Amino acid sequence: MIAELPSRKALTQWPVTCLMTSVAIGLHGLSRGRLAGFETWLLEPSYLRDSALLSQHAWTLITPALLHLGLVHLLLNLLWIWMLGSYIERLWGSGWLLLLWGVSALAGNLAEAAFGAIGVGLSGAVYGYMGWWMVITRRDPRLAILREPQLERVFIVWLFLGSAITWLGLMNIGNLAHLAGMVAGSALALLVPPGALRPVPVPVTIPLPTPTEADGPEPDAPNLP
Repeated sequence: MIAELPSRKALTQWPVTCLMTSVAIGLHGLSRGRLAGFETWLLEPSYLRDSALLSQHAWTLITPALLHLGLVHLLLNLLWIWMLGSYIERLWGSGWLLLLWGVSALAGNLAEAAFGAIGVGLSGAVYGYMGWWMVITRRDPRLAILREPQLERVFIVWLFLGSAITWLGLMNIGNLAHLAGMVAGSALALLVPPGALRPVPVPVTIPLPTPTEADGPEPDAPNLP
């Protein structure tokens, strides 16, 4: 998978990824991990039982995904938001990434609230991105070369490990948000039309063949979108 560091060029190439990253960093700077002043930004379980209250705070269906409990929590999520999000945005465009982020974040927030918890963080969206990647690279033969089985195993193992850590009472982890986000991202990947895919680049992890005299002249390097 090709991942690039943030740059001025990225603002025009991956605007949604840059926007989510910037908003999450800005809100964390305001809250400093203390959510006491952000009650109206959180999706509380009581909202689901009171449609009138939820309609007055409809933004809370999404905003919990932009809040984080600590710097480590924020940085880990932003790492995957950037690596996975920028690549998805490169191949399918900003519209599909924004839809994927919204659906995954919404699914994660609702799953936590439905079971009486208040979940925060971008990890539901991160798992949505991974669910999309796992399904879309198997659904479309053109993307078979871009599969990341080792990375997929890391996410799945952490899903089970996080559940065990929460069950043992060592730390509260948003496992429901992770699972719901992955299911939502996977489902959306089944609906995206093949024509939405942009040109597929050659991953930097796979070297290009070395030309020989029998092969003829060296071919032009592939164009990256």
